[in-house]
Amino acid sequence: MTKFFTHEAVNVPCTQDAISKVEEAFEKVVIGSKMSESKISEIRLSLYEGLTNAIKHGNKYNPRKKVQVDIWRSTETIRIFIRDQGTGFDYRQKFTRCPLQEKYLTQCGGRGLFLMNQLSNRLCYSNNGRKVKMYFDLVERSKESPQKNAEESAYIAHPAAQNSASIR
Repeated sequence: MTKFFTHEAVNVPCTQDAISKVEEAFEKVVIGSKMSESKISEIRLSLYEGLTNAIKHGNKYNPRKKVQVDIWRSTETIRIFIRDQGTGFDYRQKFTRCPLQEKYLTQCGGRGLFLMNQLSNRLCYSNNGRKVKMYFDLVERSKESPQKNAEESAYIAHPAAQNSASIR
């Protein structure tokens, strides 16, 4: 089981200062890590995309609604969970098209999900699309890693993981 050295949790209203509060939490988690600037930038971009989706599409900019963000770091991984109070969405339908195809380039929406999926090692949705879970490996793992398989089994067996779907 992975031991997490750092965990930050923020519960922010859908206001202008939400991003700065989440950024503060992210900085606390990555400080002292040995990640490259490019890896930190990829994770930060995914975090911003997920937060923006929760505020804009999930909570519809309603300042009375909140977004819960949890960020964990170990020597091996960063996990980011983002949960909104919206009605959810059909995330499976959103992944049936590539936003980079010419016919979709001028349409709004879908590129943030695409980026989150491309930049993370694992992307999962649960709670009818109201919760997104992003996993970023900080070390290379073999496909047969017993620790990874044990972690995934524990994760899937956990009651909170029921009704979740993994994109990858």
